Parts: sequence; structure tokens; C-alpha cells
Amino acid sequence: MEKAGLEVVTTEVIQNEIDVHLRSLKSRDVRIIFTGVYQDVALKLFCSVYKMDLYGPKYVWLLPGWFSQFWWRQAETYTDCTTEEIVQALDGHMTTFEDFASYNDQPSISGFDRDSLFKEYYRRLSGNAGSLHVFGLGYDTMWATALGLDKAERTLRERRQSLSDFSYGDAEMGDVILGSVRNISFNGVKGFIEFDRNYDVPSVAVIKQFQGDKGYVAIGSYVPYSAEEDRLHIDDALIAWKGGHPPADSTRLRRVPLVISRDLHIIMSLVACLGCASVFLLLAYNIVKRNERVIKMSSPRMNNIILIGCLFVYATVLLDPTQGQHQSAVCQIYNALLAVGLSLSFGGLFFKTWRVYYIFVNTRMQSRIVKDWVLMLMVGTLVLCNVLVLLVWDIFDPITIQVNKLDQVVSPNDWDLSLQYEIHFCVSEHKSIFTGVLYVMHGLLLLFGAFLTWETRNVKYKEFNDSHMIGACIYNVTVVAFVCVAMHHTIENKPSELYAITSGCLMFGTLVTEALIFMPKFLQQRRGSAIGPANQAVSSGSKTVPVTAAVAANAYKSVALFAIKLDDLVSESMTKTAITPLEMSRALAAKMEKLQKADGALYTGQSSSLPVPASSTPVELCA
Repeated sequence: MEKAGLEVVTTEVIQNEIDVHLRSLKSRDVRIIFTGVYQDVALKLFCSVYKMDLYGPKYVWLLPGWFSQFWWRQAETYTDCTTEEIVQALDGHMTTFEDFASYNDQPSISGFDRDSLFKEYYRRLSGNAGSLHVFGLGYDTMWATALGLDKAERTLRERRQSLSDFSYGDAEMGDVILGSVRNISFNGVKGFIEFDRNYDVPSVAVIKQFQGDKGYVAIGSYVPYSAEEDRLHIDDALIAWKGGHPPADSTRLRRVPLVISRDLHIIMSLVACLGCASVFLLLAYNIVKRNERVIKMSSPRMNNIILIGCLFVYATVLLDPTQGQHQSAVCQIYNALLAVGLSLSFGGLFFKTWRVYYIFVNTRMQSRIVKDWVLMLMVGTLVLCNVLVLLVWDIFDPITIQVNKLDQVVSPNDWDLSLQYEIHFCVSEHKSIFTGVLYVMHGLLLLFGAFLTWETRNVKYKEFNDSHMIGACIYNVTVVAFVCVAMHHTIENKPSELYAITSGCLMFGTLVTEALIFMPKFLQQRRGSAIGPANQAVSSGSKTVPVTAAVAANAYKSVALFAIKLDDLVSESMTKTAITPLEMSRALAAKMEKLQKADGALYTGQSSSLPVPASSTPVELCA
């Protein structure tokens, strides 16, 4: 068997506990089972086979061919199974019979042909005749013994010895007898008799299959003394396979990696591309309209940084970290795009709000100037911190691919095929530490944004104060983050569902952020442009100054800033007994001039001055 490339999985010696042995075979996934048992044990064996469901299209049982005819009909004598149950368990099994009736038409060494010998056999034993197979074996054995001893006697006589001198302790005479038997050859009832090197007599074997009500059906034969290529003959048309085809000798295992559905990835990528298109449109609008009052006052440079961050977040949806030859690199790119994208978008948004907080939530009258390059430097520092964490992670604890194997599932189309589903994960030894650091950094950033939102809630100028919208963005991002983290720990073994939920949440959160931050400015700019270029006039005591709509708007803003700073001025002047309107006007004018001259201040345009009253009468201020 080993020479033929067959593997013996296990050998079981059946005694009393048949079920124990069958469970051992089943646990080893044995499919082809050879048995060497007597008829009564075979009936008990197949009764247990029926009960344990070890029959059918997955199994092939091979039994010896020396049982009596219709032996399975004695099932109820030896077992508690019915004949029908035994037949069901036996259906499809195969056996081999020694055949000498079909392949030997020559007279035997005795001079009798096959038919004459059979007739004489039945005549002498009348009704007590046994199997013809047993008769043929016995007949040929007696002739082989006689011929072997006759040849040994002649050899011994040449040595001046005889078989009459035989003793069991005479090894030399034993070798002579054995060699003589090995070298004989003759035509017997079974066919041509000749011993091989193992002292076996090759015999013709008929291969039969048990096919239910048909009983045993011959499906092939093996003729050992024919040419090697013609020895085995199988008629496939006569074989009745239960499953329509030969079963596998064991369960075939097919590894099936669980990846993101291609259709789902295409759909989500198209949606992400639409999101990227919206970012490019807003970038173009922000650049083209950068000198418009509403856009200018909202810090267009910082708006561009926010939009670039949104673009990075959309790009993460285009990546598929579950397949490909460079999965670890895709995971690293995914982490980098997400971390940097969130830092740019929310860093730009929060630091821009911090400037509003720094200027307006002010307990003193002194000027506070924060230029755009300062804010961009702060955003760059935040991004650099994220990049450093990612670099340290990649250098000291590089990401590798881990394969998690799920439970094996039998294929619905092939019972011999077991599907081993596998999921590829991006892992590293200290992944929880590095992801925890990134979570803390972005969590602190959100808390910082929430603090600024609360502190600037009373600044009423929508052009440069996004506190209300930022609050909505923080709420939106917090909910999305909790959903994504929960899904990663809940359905991590379902990559398509996980990808759909996380990508959908990222795109939804990014799109809502875009809409909340930029749509109000777009609508406000559209309403502002409807004022038109019509000239207006502003009266200032003794003279009237013609101004455009833009100049009028700047004047309005100056008055608004005056109203905000009035309380601070009063608080600063509490130690004084009186202050003239002239002093108050000069102080406010100086403050407005510093704010207007700052690069990236809250608005720009033609400077306008407040009317200075001619009266110098002191005004009493009371706390």
C-alpha cells in the first residue's frame, strides 16, 4: 500500500466496543475503510455503522468476499437492527472474490476441465456441497502440496536422503521442501498456479459492489498474470456511486479569505469620489472668493487646510486593507491618512476658533493680533505629533498580517469540501498602545474644541465665529467615533459589513462637517452680494461722506466691535472719576486700527473712522 502511495491513517482491532472504534474512525475523517471480519461481526459492525451515520456518499467500505450468500438477511439474528437498516448501511460497499470460473478454460493438471470437476464435486457430496470458491482453493492446494513434496523427494534422493528422514529440527531439509514448493507451477482449477517471491499465489479477483436490491454486481476484475497495463479492469458504467461521483478519500480543505465585497468597495469608492469632488469645488470657491468680505473674514487659508483634511479622510475609503500582496503597507497608509486628515480638518477648525476666543474673550483693552501663519504653525505641530507617533510605531513595532481562522463549514455544493474561512488582520505587538496614544490626542483635540465652542458662544458675528456649527460637528464626530469603535469590536469577523459601516460613518461625518462649516458662509455671501454697488451716504456731524456698500459694512462692523468692547472699557475705567467721549472715541479708534491692520484679522477693507463728538463735556460713569 505504501508503494502504491496509499496512507494508512489508523488501524482498529474490533473486539466488543465497536462504537468506540467507529468514533475513532469518524474523528480522523477516514473515508475508505478496509475490514477483515467474520460474518457475525460484520453484521454487528454495520448495525453500529447505521446508527452512527458512517455510510452514504462520503464513505466506501471494503469487505472480504468469504461471506455466505445473502448473509445480510441474518441481521435480526445477531443485532437489534432490521434487515432494511443493514441493507441501507451496506449499500455501495465493495468486495473482492477469487474467481476461477471465468478465466480458466484449460484442463487442470488432473486432466479434468472445470465443469467436469464441479459436477463430480456436487455428485460426491450431494446436498452437502459448499462454496465452489472453497472447493477450488482446496483442490489446487492439495495438488500444490503433492507436486512440491514430489519435487523435494527427487532433490533429496540426489543427496542420498528421503522425506522419510524428515524431522522438525532439520533446517536444511526444510529449506529444500520450501524451495521445491516455490518452484512448482501448474494449471489448476483457479487458473495458472505459481508462487511469487512471498510464496503467494496470484489469483484472479472479481470486484463487486453491493447495490441494494440487486445484491452484488460485478464491476471489474484483476488478472495478475496478464500484462501489467491489462491487469486491472473497471467498468465505470456499472458502478453506482451514491453521490453521483467517487467520494474523496478525506475532506478537502479550501481556504477562503474573507475580503470586502468588490461591488460594495466600488459603490463606496464612487461615493467617496463624489465627496472628494465636493471638496475640490469648495476649495475652488474658497480661492476664487477669497477677497469677498464673508470669505475673507472666515480665514480662507484655514478653510483650505480644513478641506484638505476632509480630502484625506475621503481617501481612506478608497483603500481595501483585506486583500493584496501589500496589506501591511495599505494598513499603514490607512492609519496615516485618517490621523493626518482628522488633525488637519479639526485642527484647522479649532485653532481658527481659538483666534476668535483669543481676540474677543478678552478682559483687557490691549490689542491681540494672531496671524494666519501662527495658526498654520499650530496645525502643523499637531500633524507632526501624529506623524511622529506613526513613525515610531512603524519603526519599533511594524504592522504585520495575522490570519484568523474561523470555523470550518461544509460546502453546500460538495459534501467532501470543507471551507476554511480566514480573515487577514493588521496587527502589531503593541498596537493597543499606539492606537491609544492617537485616540487620546484626538480626544483632547475634541475637548479643546468643545471648550472653545462654549467660551465663544456669545460672539455674535457669524462671519468669523463658527462656535454653534463646531458644537454640532463635535457631537457628530463623537457619535461616529463611538459607532466605529463599537463595530470594530462587534463585527470584526465580517469585513464587508465593517467596511460599509466605518466608511459610511467617515463619509457622513466629513460631509456633515463640510456642510455645517461652509454652507452658511456660502449662503451669507450670496445674500451679501445682493446688496449691489449702489452708493450710500453717511452723515457725520458737519459733513456727509459718500460710501459704497462695502465701506458701509466696515463701518457697521466698527460699531459692532465698539459695542463689544464697551464693557471692557467701562471696567478698565472704574478707577477713574470721569471720562470724556473724546477719550473713549480715541481709544476705540486705536483698537480698530490695530485689528484692521493685522494680517489675517477678522475683516479687511477700506478703513472708516468713528465720528468724534465736538462736545467735551465730562460724562459720569458708574459701576
